[in-house]
Amino acid sequence: MAENECPVCGKSREEWPDPAGYVQRGERYCCRGCAESTGCTCEEG
Repeated sequence: MAENECPVCGKSREEWPDPAGYVQRGERYCCRGCAESTGCTCEEG
């Protein structure tokens, strides 16, 4: 999986709310929701 894509939802890094992402267990996700498998929360605000 590309480092610039979320491994759960596939969202491109340019679309992430925080370009640094959310890191958990050595993986980088677009948000905490994807990292914890509770659903992508990027659209919430």
